[in-house]
Amino acid sequence: MNKRNARSIFCFLARPLALISLIWRTIPNLLTGEFLLTSLAPQRNSGGIIVLRSAYVALLAALSISLLSNAPYLYSHCCDPSPKAIGYPETFCGWLRVIGKPTWNTWQHNGALLVAAFAGTYTALYARFASQWQYLADLYNQIKSKEIDLASNKDCDIGRHREDAIKTISDNAINTCCNPAHLLAEWKIGFIEDANTLHLSDKPPFANVVQRWSSDDVVQAIQSRASA
Repeated sequence: MNKRNARSIFCFLARPLALISLIWRTIPNLLTGEFLLTSLAPQRNSGGIIVLRSAYVALLAALSISLLSNAPYLYSHCCDPSPKAIGYPETFCGWLRVIGKPTWNTWQHNGALLVAAFAGTYTALYARFASQWQYLADLYNQIKSKEIDLASNKDCDIGRHREDAIKTISDNAINTCCNPAHLLAEWKIGFIEDANTLHLSDKPPFANVVQRWSSDDVVQAIQSRASA
């Protein structure tokens, strides 16, 4: 098999795999309302976003229940080819009457289920939000504790370590694993990346920390070298 044929086979197999990967990422995004967070408040997750996502999931559940419960009724209006079929509406108001009445009746009879869907979704999302908040808070406390330990250590000149770290990074040296300033800066970069990933970098308790640590000289030097 020559390289051209191998490339053709790879491209042929890669397209459906890419499509499957896209579907695999998109479906959970749509079902859980993750797109509401990433589009409305990408770096500022909050209780309001959680309420909005919970209402979206409850509405999605209501529509699913309505479609399943009224499938025969909708089929008789839209898809039944027999002469006894009612036929599909020809106007927008007709569609509203066909879909709206059974949907409203279904929601009335399944109100408790919809409330349970909202409450369950809100509880799950808020628990996740609280755990992410606690994780970032604990990580910040660990970094600050290490900073205090280094600052209170008389044998550790943190200012000199910072200068050495910046010089080492600018010289593209590899041996930076023993420099406490460099290690602390990498820890701060990890905090910043976690805050962005968890959509909390714009929340008031963390926004100032992210802004201050992002302007740190050693942090900027490491990020510049990584992006070079």
